Amino acid sequence: MAFVAWRTWVASAVVTAAQLNQDVRDNLNAWFPLAATSGVAYTSFTPVLTQSAVVAKTITYSKYTQIGKEVHFQGLLAVTGSGTANNIITVSLPVTAATGTNRPAGGGYVFDGANNVPGLAILNSTTSIDFMETITKAAVFLGQTGASFAVGLTAGMTVGFDVTYEAA
Repeated sequence: MAFVAWRTWVASAVVTAAQLNQDVRDNLNAWFPLAATSGVAYTSFTPVLTQSAVVAKTITYSKYTQIGKEVHFQGLLAVTGSGTANNIITVSLPVTAATGTNRPAGGGYVFDGANNVPGLAILNSTTSIDFMETITKAAVFLGQTGASFAVGLTAGMTVGFDVTYEAA
């Protein structure tokens, strides 16, 4: 539904349900697209998981929504292939980001079958996120040499994340 110019209200005017529906409900829905029954509409997305090369995975959950220029993206990826040790773990974004220079965007983790290894989700490019190590004091990324998790991704591991960022 398209936005309709706001009505100019005057004192003593009798307001009808149709006027309120148009000026409030319909205009807000035009500004913020809502699913009819469940709030904000989320769209499925198939991200690319890499660790030096593309890593095969099964998508347990991967959806995003965009309201204006704000993008919210959540995912849970079950690793079925393998990555390369001592290389940064990267996940592609559904919408190009406005900036991508060391900008925090949320959180993430790698579950190796026994332990969760947390990471701060960082936009290091406008098209993907990396996970900065949060256990050690070093400025390294999960999967990278020097991180507490520097092994290659293998089948049975899980990569999860929840990020919010500005679209280009």
